[in-house]
Amino acid sequence: MNIQGTGNVYEGNQKRAKVRYDLSIEQEYLIAEDFGGSEVTKGGQSGSGIINVLEGKIELLNTGNILTLHMDDGRKQEFVITDGDVNTGRFCIMLSGKFF
Repeated sequence: MNIQGTGNVYEGNQKRAKVRYDLSIEQEYLIAEDFGGSEVTKGGQSGSGIINVLEGKIELLNTGNILTLHMDDGRKQEFVITDGDVNTGRFCIMLSGKFF
């Protein structure tokens, strides 16, 4: 599942930036096989994405803390920054917690 939009990044109750986001959630599946056949069940999920800062203090995002993305449709998602460039405002993120 891919989700794109514009939202705000918060650290605690403090708004840090307005961003454009592109998120991806992947569902893993487990296959159990035995002599009677096989069964497919859902496994874990993983999520990652890219945020591009539109407004705000970019350097405040590069703290290593858990941040929260408030998406334009009202959903919220916690994440951490895994890589980025404060000069361009483009950051790679790993989603954490329960996925929207």
